[in-house]
Amino acid sequence: MSARIRPLALPVALLAMLLIGLLSGAAPAAAAPAPSTPLTPKAAASGSHVTKFSTTLTKKDRTGAASRALAVITCGGTISTPVVQDVPGNPPVTTVNAFCDAPVDSIDVVAIMARNGVSEAVGTDRQLNATSATASASVLCLATKNNYQGFGSAAFVKAGYIGSPLFLSGSSPVVNGSC
Repeated sequence: MSARIRPLALPVALLAMLLIGLLSGAAPAAAAPAPSTPLTPKAAASGSHVTKFSTTLTKKDRTGAASRALAVITCGGTISTPVVQDVPGNPPVTTVNAFCDAPVDSIDVVAIMARNGVSEAVGTDRQLNATSATASASVLCLATKNNYQGFGSAAFVKAGYIGSPLFLSGSSPVVNGSC
C-alpha cells in the first residue's frame, strides 16, 4: 500500500511548492533573479478594482537584421478583485490578464482563488507567439460570510531579450462577503 502512495508524494510536493511560490510571489528557485515591480491598485471604469503591474524586456543584440525587432518590449498585467454578490449563480471569480506591446515567444498565466486564506481554485492559460493571455478562477458559494482573495502570476519568455523569462505576480485585496 505504501508503495502506491510514495510515487504520488513527489508530484504532490512539487505542486504544493509551486502554489506556495505563486502565493508568495517568488520565482522558482532554479530561475535567475527576475525583475519585479510593486503592484498598485487601479479602479476600473466599471467600478470593480483591478491591480496592475508592468515591466520590460530589453533586446540583447541591436545590430544587423535583429535591429528590426523592438528594442524594448513592455509587458504587464492585471488581477481583478473578487466580486462577492448575494445573488445565486454568481460565484466569486478572479481574472488575471497578462499582455505585452509586441509578440513574445510564450505567456504563461496562473490565477488562484482563495477562500479564508486557503487556495480553492486554480485557472491557467498558455499562449505561444502572443501578445496576451488570460486565466480565471472561481469558487462555489457557501451561503456563509467568507474572505475571498485572488492571486496571480505571469511568465513572459522572449528569446534574445535581457530579463527573459520575466516573472510577475501579485494579489488582489481581501473581500469579505456571502453569496
